[in-house]
Amino acid sequence: ALHFRENLGVNDSVSPLHAFRHSFKTIARQSGMPKDIHDVLTGHSSGDISGSYGHYPLKLLSNEINKIPTVPVDLSLIKWKKQN
Repeated sequence: ALHFRENLGVNDSVSPLHAFRHSFKTIARQSGMPKDIHDVLTGHSSGDISGSYGHYPLKLLSNEINKIPTVPVDLSLIKWKKQN
């Protein structure tokens, strides 16, 4: 969030990382991504001990991410801070 505020000038009233995570989880579900994969990608734990076993190869994660359709973003809707 600090990067968005300091480098991109996003207004303090906006919580970009929280909003991105929620949007990603919704889109991941809609695209049929397995719950364990989108939990790993967003840093959530599964809540059971078996979730800590094994690992997720980057190729698997990449394949799942590539199933998500691209989303057009209108940057004019972002509330930018005024630069001094």
